[in-house]
Amino acid sequence: MPRQRPSVDELRRLFAYDLVSGILSSKNGDIRIFEMGGGRYFAASFGGATWLVHTIIWAIVTGEYPKETVDHKDLDGLNNRWNN
Repeated sequence: MPRQRPSVDELRRLFAYDLVSGILSSKNGDIRIFEMGGGRYFAASFGGATWLVHTIIWAIVTGEYPKETVDHKDLDGLNNRWNN
């Protein structure tokens, strides 16, 4: 059974994101954010699932999940600045 994506409103309640620095942080400190894929991306674990941070950021900023795969312009998966 596929995992249920959290709503954008839930993501906005759980996380703070800085467009300039690219840093996503847990508002309450209870969510683990870590490097995955051999240090290629950041991910966040909560609600029994793991989510790619750049997908969470896209949803928070645009108000919806991406319809296609989202990746980084400079191919640095750890650079989550919005302009990337």
